[in-house]
Amino acid sequence: MLIERKALQTLLYTMLTCPCPVGEEHERALVDAFLSSDADPLDYDVFLSIADRNPVPTPLHLFLRFLADGRDIPFASDIVFSDVLRYFGGHYHWERSIQSFDPLTMRDSASYLIGHMFLPVAVVSGSEGRQTLWKSDEASVLFTETLAFPGVPLAEDGLFALHLGGLVARLSVAEAEMLQQHALLLKDMVRLARETPEIDCSRFYFGRDHREATLFRLERNGVL
Repeated sequence: MLIERKALQTLLYTMLTCPCPVGEEHERALVDAFLSSDADPLDYDVFLSIADRNPVPTPLHLFLRFLADGRDIPFASDIVFSDVLRYFGGHYHWERSIQSFDPLTMRDSASYLIGHMFLPVAVVSGSEGRQTLWKSDEASVLFTETLAFPGVPLAEDGLFALHLGGLVARLSVAEAEMLQQHALLLKDMVRLARETPEIDCSRFYFGRDHREATLFRLERNGVL
């Protein structure tokens, strides 16, 4: 099965923002395989074979389960960017985020749950990507200490998918609207956003600066 390059880049970039249980060796192998090829689309099975070496399911496995469950014939067509957006912006990922919240390592449930979902955000003017804004008719959230990922064109009039402080993909207006509709279907998202109007993306976890930790992973894997 083939996957659009932007879809796979977004999936891997999201992995690099997240404390998902992917070993450093396997994380590096996945990123190396992506960076070593200019192909578009790419063979998803090549990346699954790398992910299979990890002792527990990776985001690549979880995404594939979501994809298969949503199709009559699971792998009849190739993977496109909107598939990845729907996965990280919808109920499947929302429920996993709720289940994965750990009060011993994570500072605040509302910030984590909001930050863990793909939300369509705009860059705050003059912030160079370090402040972004999500808003709906009912609520808005200012994200500070956000980070623009390499290969994601930064523009103050652009729209972006945000995940745990990382601007992991540029969005079209239609893609942003699609993500917005999914976000507004999530139970309690608007309520949590009203109660959490500002989120510092460096402070998701106790004992470490999440923005700096993400930068370190980008550097370690040769993305920067």
